[in-house]
Amino acid sequence: MKKLLAILGLAVCVIIISCNNTNKGKTETQSKPGKESQKKESNTDDDIIGASGGQITNNISIKATGGAKVNSAFLTYPNGDTVPEDNIARIGQKIQLNLYVDGWLEEKGKVFLGAGEKIATDHGEVVLDEPDMFLSYSDGISPEDAKIISIRAVITRMDKKFDFFVVSFRVWDKKGNGVITGNYKLRVK
Repeated sequence: MKKLLAILGLAVCVIIISCNNTNKGKTETQSKPGKESQKKESNTDDDIIGASGGQITNNISIKATGGAKVNSAFLTYPNGDTVPEDNIARIGQKIQLNLYVDGWLEEKGKVFLGAGEKIATDHGEVVLDEPDMFLSYSDGISPEDAKIISIRAVITRMDKKFDFFVVSFRVWDKKGNGVITGNYKLRVK
Protein backbone atom coordinates (compact mmCIF):
# COMPACT_ATOMS: atom_id res chain seq x y z
CA MET A 1 0.00 0.00 0.00
CA LYS A 2 1.60 3.32 1.01
CA LYS A 3 4.69 1.41 2.21
CA LEU A 4 6.04 1.45 -1.32
CA LEU A 5 6.44 5.22 -1.13
CA ALA A 6 8.62 4.96 1.96
CA ILE A 7 10.50 1.94 0.64
CA LEU A 8 11.55 3.57 -2.60
CA GLY A 9 12.20 7.03 -1.18
CA LEU A 10 11.91 8.91 -4.47
CA ALA A 11 12.76 12.58 -4.72
CA VAL A 12 12.13 14.96 -7.56
CA CYS A 13 13.76 18.31 -8.21
CA VAL A 14 12.40 20.68 -10.80
CA ILE A 15 14.46 23.35 -12.41
CA ILE A 16 13.70 25.82 -15.15
CA ILE A 17 17.01 26.79 -16.69
CA SER A 18 17.64 29.76 -18.94
CA CYS A 19 19.07 29.26 -22.44
CA ASN A 20 22.29 31.07 -21.57
CA ASN A 21 23.21 28.66 -18.79
CA THR A 22 22.31 25.30 -20.31
CA ASN A 23 24.19 25.32 -23.59
CA LYS A 24 27.60 24.99 -21.91
CA GLY A 25 29.08 21.56 -22.56
CA LYS A 26 26.09 20.21 -24.46
CA THR A 27 26.16 18.00 -27.55
CA GLU A 28 24.61 18.86 -30.93
CA THR A 29 21.32 17.22 -29.95
CA GLN A 30 21.03 19.68 -27.12
CA SER A 31 21.27 22.82 -29.22
CA LYS A 32 19.23 25.96 -28.68
CA PRO A 33 15.70 25.90 -30.17
CA GLY A 34 15.12 27.42 -33.58
CA LYS A 35 12.56 30.09 -34.42
CA GLU A 36 10.43 31.52 -31.69
CA SER A 37 6.70 30.98 -32.04
CA GLN A 38 5.60 32.76 -28.89
CA LYS A 39 2.52 34.28 -30.52
CA LYS A 40 1.32 31.12 -32.24
CA GLU A 41 -1.82 29.86 -30.58
CA SER A 42 -3.96 27.05 -31.95
CA ASN A 43 -6.69 24.88 -30.51
CA THR A 44 -6.30 22.21 -33.20
CA ASP A 45 -2.53 21.90 -33.46
CA ASP A 46 -1.73 18.30 -32.47
CA ASP A 47 1.83 17.25 -33.15
CA ILE A 48 3.39 13.94 -32.21
CA ILE A 49 7.06 14.76 -32.04
CA GLY A 50 9.39 12.70 -34.17
CA ALA A 51 7.09 12.74 -37.18
CA SER A 52 7.64 16.51 -37.40
CA GLY A 53 11.44 16.32 -37.21
CA GLY A 54 11.95 17.10 -33.53
CA GLN A 55 15.16 15.68 -32.03
CA ILE A 56 14.03 13.10 -29.50
CA THR A 57 16.41 10.62 -27.84
CA ASN A 58 16.34 8.10 -24.97
CA ASN A 59 13.11 6.50 -26.24
CA ILE A 60 11.10 9.41 -24.89
CA SER A 61 7.49 9.22 -26.03
CA ILE A 62 6.15 12.75 -26.36
CA LYS A 63 3.15 14.64 -27.72
CA ALA A 64 2.61 18.40 -28.03
CA THR A 65 -0.80 20.00 -28.56
CA GLY A 66 -2.43 23.43 -28.54
CA GLY A 67 0.42 25.29 -30.24
CA ALA A 68 3.26 23.97 -28.04
CA LYS A 69 6.21 22.66 -30.04
CA VAL A 70 9.06 20.49 -28.73
CA ASN A 71 12.27 21.13 -30.66
CA SER A 72 14.21 18.48 -28.75
CA ALA A 73 13.88 16.19 -25.76
CA PHE A 74 16.67 14.18 -24.15
CA LEU A 75 18.00 12.90 -20.82
CA THR A 76 21.20 14.02 -19.11
CA TYR A 77 22.93 13.65 -15.82
CA PRO A 78 23.22 16.92 -13.84
CA ASN A 79 26.83 17.40 -15.03
CA GLY A 80 25.54 17.61 -18.62
CA ASP A 81 26.64 14.16 -19.80
CA THR A 82 24.08 12.46 -22.01
CA VAL A 83 22.28 9.44 -20.54
CA PRO A 84 22.88 6.35 -22.74
CA GLU A 85 19.92 5.15 -24.82
CA ASP A 86 19.24 2.30 -22.34
CA ASN A 87 18.33 4.96 -19.68
CA ILE A 88 20.27 3.25 -16.89
CA ALA A 89 20.98 5.10 -13.65
CA ARG A 90 22.43 4.10 -10.32
CA ILE A 91 20.64 4.47 -7.00
CA GLY A 92 20.95 8.12 -5.97
CA GLN A 93 21.92 9.30 -9.48
CA LYS A 94 19.79 12.16 -10.78
CA ILE A 95 18.33 11.98 -14.27
CA GLN A 96 17.28 15.21 -15.94
CA LEU A 97 14.64 15.43 -18.66
CA ASN A 98 15.41 18.39 -20.92
CA LEU A 99 12.68 19.84 -23.12
CA TYR A 100 13.48 22.63 -25.60
CA VAL A 101 10.10 24.19 -26.29
CA ASP A 102 8.39 26.95 -28.27
CA GLY A 103 4.77 28.06 -28.50
CA TRP A 104 3.84 29.19 -25.00
CA LEU A 105 1.45 32.14 -24.74
CA GLU A 106 3.16 35.28 -23.50
CA GLU A 107 1.16 37.66 -21.32
CA LYS A 108 2.66 41.00 -20.22
CA GLY A 109 6.19 39.70 -20.81
CA LYS A 110 5.68 36.51 -18.78
CA VAL A 111 4.82 32.87 -19.40
CA PHE A 112 2.79 30.86 -16.87
CA LEU A 113 3.52 27.14 -16.84
CA GLY A 114 2.54 24.10 -14.83
CA ALA A 115 4.49 20.84 -14.70
CA GLY A 116 3.51 17.49 -13.25
CA GLU A 117 5.38 14.24 -12.92
CA LYS A 118 4.33 10.72 -12.01
CA ILE A 119 6.68 7.79 -11.44
CA ALA A 120 5.37 4.22 -11.43
CA THR A 121 7.05 0.83 -11.15
CA ASP A 122 7.03 -1.74 -13.94
CA HIS A 123 4.04 -3.29 -12.11
CA GLY A 124 2.05 -0.04 -12.26
CA GLU A 125 2.47 0.94 -8.60
CA VAL A 126 2.63 4.75 -8.36
CA VAL A 127 5.55 5.82 -6.18
CA LEU A 128 5.47 9.55 -6.90
CA ASP A 129 2.69 11.82 -8.12
CA GLU A 130 3.40 15.56 -8.21
CA PRO A 131 0.47 17.35 -9.93
CA ASP A 132 2.11 20.81 -10.27
CA MET A 133 5.73 21.33 -9.36
CA PHE A 134 5.72 24.90 -10.72
CA LEU A 135 3.29 26.37 -8.17
CA SER A 136 6.05 28.59 -6.78
CA TYR A 137 6.25 30.34 -10.18
CA SER A 138 2.80 31.92 -9.85
CA ASP A 139 4.19 35.30 -11.00
CA GLY A 140 5.32 33.70 -14.26
CA ILE A 141 8.74 33.34 -15.85
CA SER A 142 10.47 35.06 -18.74
CA PRO A 143 9.75 33.76 -22.26
CA GLU A 144 13.46 32.87 -22.61
CA ASP A 145 13.40 30.74 -19.45
CA ALA A 146 10.22 29.00 -20.65
CA LYS A 147 12.04 27.69 -23.74
CA ILE A 148 14.02 25.15 -21.70
CA ILE A 149 12.21 22.98 -19.17
CA SER A 150 14.24 20.56 -17.05
CA ILE A 151 12.66 18.07 -14.69
CA ARG A 152 14.85 15.90 -12.48
CA ALA A 153 14.10 12.54 -10.93
CA VAL A 154 16.22 10.44 -8.60
CA ILE A 155 15.64 7.07 -6.99
CA THR A 156 17.28 7.30 -3.60
CA ARG A 157 16.92 3.67 -2.52
CA MET A 158 15.22 0.50 -3.58
CA ASP A 159 14.52 -2.45 -1.28
CA LYS A 160 12.85 -4.47 -4.02
CA LYS A 161 14.04 -5.18 -7.59
CA PHE A 162 12.08 -3.60 -10.43
CA ASP A 163 12.85 -3.97 -14.12
CA PHE A 164 12.16 -0.29 -14.75
CA PHE A 165 10.21 2.78 -13.67
CA VAL A 166 7.93 4.72 -16.00
CA VAL A 167 8.40 8.46 -15.61
CA SER A 168 5.39 10.34 -17.03
CA PHE A 169 5.36 14.11 -17.35
CA ARG A 170 3.00 16.89 -18.35
CA VAL A 171 3.89 20.55 -18.94
CA TRP A 172 1.10 22.98 -19.73
CA ASP A 173 0.49 26.64 -20.42
CA LYS A 174 -1.74 28.06 -17.68
CA LYS A 175 -2.79 31.01 -19.86
CA GLY A 176 -2.88 29.30 -23.25
CA ASN A 177 -3.74 25.95 -24.81
CA GLY A 178 -0.25 24.44 -25.11
CA VAL A 179 0.29 21.04 -23.48
CA ILE A 180 3.23 18.63 -23.67
CA THR A 181 2.81 15.09 -22.36
CA GLY A 182 5.11 12.12 -22.49
CA ASN A 183 7.00 9.41 -20.68
CA TYR A 184 10.20 7.40 -20.64
CA LYS A 185 11.46 4.25 -18.92
CA LEU A 186 14.19 4.56 -16.30
CA ARG A 187 16.19 1.47 -15.44
CA VAL A 188 18.02 1.37 -12.10
CA LYS A 189 20.99 -0.89 -11.48
